[in-house]
Amino acid sequence: MSLVLVGTQANTSQLAIDGAEKYERVYATVGIHPIHLLDRMVTEEEDSFHTKAEVFDRALYSRMIESSAKVVAIGEVGLDYYWIKELSQDDQLAKKDQQKQVFIQFYELAKSYKLPLVIHCRDAYADLLMLLEELVADEPARTRGVIHSFCGNYRQAIRFRELGFYIGLNGIITYSESYNKVITNVGLDGLVLETDCPYLTPNPLDRKSRNEPRNVSYVAEKIGKVLGVSLEAVIEKTDGNAKKLFGV
Repeated sequence: MSLVLVGTQANTSQLAIDGAEKYERVYATVGIHPIHLLDRMVTEEEDSFHTKAEVFDRALYSRMIESSAKVVAIGEVGLDYYWIKELSQDDQLAKKDQQKQVFIQFYELAKSYKLPLVIHCRDAYADLLMLLEELVADEPARTRGVIHSFCGNYRQAIRFRELGFYIGLNGIITYSESYNKVITNVGLDGLVLETDCPYLTPNPLDRKSRNEPRNVSYVAEKIGKVLGVSLEAVIEKTDGNAKKLFGV
């Protein structure tokens, strides 16, 4: 088993690198999660923290990438409209534009270093698809990254696959049957498994308990049941997809 430690801002990106350097088969990503472009309190499940309104610094993130061969992707980066809903319409438009511009900068950074993207998207799938379609329009087909913690519909999932992205599934799919169409339409060839720990603890575990990497087995079990294949087949295929994605 391998682990990918995900950066969400400058300091956690560096922490991810530091952790990856200590252990074999542990890797890191670097990036700015879109909520860290805001200055506000955020509460996710039982966790609360204050974001710092960071600014994209290409030189800083380039140094991070070049500092360690354990950096295998750029992320989390992307669009998140959930946390700007209470703003005025003008402020929402400004924040959406800011998120898009930062995402474009990270996309270009990833392309320059030939690294995949780990993309966060919440309440913004239509805009993300339009943005990606513009960015990849003149590029040859290639694996470009993963849509992390996917919670869109199966048509969107298919389009992301066409654009070169894997679909990342986690404990969310164990909460209801609503993701079964995503699983069946994408199939094992297009899926990678994740936990998003410490969040999104899968059923049948206590949702209030801290999620852990080992709990990814429940996600694999759900996919196996939906597709009618063995747990071993799910693990083997999605593990291979992840290795291809991250080049490990």
